[in-house]
Amino acid sequence: MSCSPPHSSTQPGLPRRSAAKPGAAVPHCIAEAREGREGSIVALEAPRRATAAVLGELAPVLLRGERELYCVDGGNCFDPYGFAVYARKRKADAGQMLERIFVTRAFTIHQLEAVAAEMLPPLATRRPPPMLAILGLDHLFLEETLPLAERRQVLERILMRLKRLRARHMTMLVTYDPPLRGRAWWRPLLLDAADRRGHVAQGRDGEVEVRLGAEVLAIGR
Repeated sequence: MSCSPPHSSTQPGLPRRSAAKPGAAVPHCIAEAREGREGSIVALEAPRRATAAVLGELAPVLLRGERELYCVDGGNCFDPYGFAVYARKRKADAGQMLERIFVTRAFTIHQLEAVAAEMLPPLATRRPPPMLAILGLDHLFLEETLPLAERRQVLERILMRLKRLRARHMTMLVTYDPPLRGRAWWRPLLLDAADRRGHVAQGRDGEVEVRLGAEVLAIGR
């Protein structure tokens, strides 16, 4: 498990500010969390290839002020180069944003559980609390070398820890690939724990959209 944050700041002191895209739409649940009013678990069905676009659009808002973004990557989803390219297209300072994005990769479900148990709770004590993105949650739980009962128990424990973080005013974006038929046992557990559910869709004129209920956040082509 790698805990090295690509292109992220390791120097003490406050991180530099990055400018949000003027007029950028923000899903209500994320805006509420950004202002510190409540925690939330947002489950987002998003193909791995769309991860850079999703984070590239949300990051200028999520990283506003002194906030940081911590990504726990279970599906090898985070691409700092793709993110930077997309952020620059949105006229954002990709370098400054990447300094405040920290990535930890998990390669097994037990590593993911260890991160949830040991690394994430201290983040809730920070003010303002950082945003948290768990990327490709489903990927590790589709590994069939472990018994299904064991995988289910581990996922249930992880989701319980995420609920505790939510109670401490943290907001978590959990992404997962569109489920394969017959291999989606994990999906009801995740959706039951989530406050909001959404998916990435192809919108008009070929643009990609994040849909959260009635809210639509266009994120470009």
